[in-house]
Amino acid sequence: MREVVTVALDEDWRPVRGSEETIEVTAACFAWGSVPSIQLSQMCGAEHQYVAERGGWVPRVSADMETTVPGIFSAGDGGGLGGAAVAVLEGRVAGIVAAARLGALSPGAARSRLRPHQSALAPLRKSRDALGRLSAMRPGLAELITPDTVICPCEGITAARVDQALEEGVGDLGQMKRMTRAGMGECQGRMCSPALAHVIAHRRGIPLEAIAPPSIRPPVTPVPIHVLATLPDE
Repeated sequence: MREVVTVALDEDWRPVRGSEETIEVTAACFAWGSVPSIQLSQMCGAEHQYVAERGGWVPRVSADMETTVPGIFSAGDGGGLGGAAVAVLEGRVAGIVAAARLGALSPGAARSRLRPHQSALAPLRKSRDALGRLSAMRPGLAELITPDTVICPCEGITAARVDQALEEGVGDLGQMKRMTRAGMGECQGRMCSPALAHVIAHRRGIPLEAIAPPSIRPPVTPVPIHVLATLPDE
């Protein structure tokens, strides 16, 4: 028999005393929210900004979904969490603009095709931002972390080791990775970087946007060694 204890949270995500409730369960899952997959736009050299209601760091894009790197577009959850409907519409906008750039569509035809998609995006983005503000991380979450809390599951790095590194002067995700191995596991920091950034910001008393996203190296996602071994030599 396993049990979990649920508790109500206030607006800062601090536990409300007296609201505890014990529930019998067969399993419990933990998630640190969702974050955009910005690895490709990072590798392309696009500029990024921190937008809490869109999940964290996202590439800067124009109304045409073009990043700060000419010819590189970002749409969907890679450019900020917004759901499937937003992703589809942003993808269509990016595709139409790219087609026009390549001469496959005339400027007039592109404008005509873009109009309904851009109109449909406006209300969805308002809803996305409103929901994003409700789910954005609050300071109370970091206060629940104890020394035994595992921050990096791949490498088994606990909050105690993270705090030790902070006391030794570590101030960003790159230094934390080199000092503790947090983020060096199979996921390459995709799972633990948001938690690490939250801990660093909380302990240092600085905003989350002051913690730059981790650097990215190819391959963007884990690749089985047999796939690499069968690639052509060239």
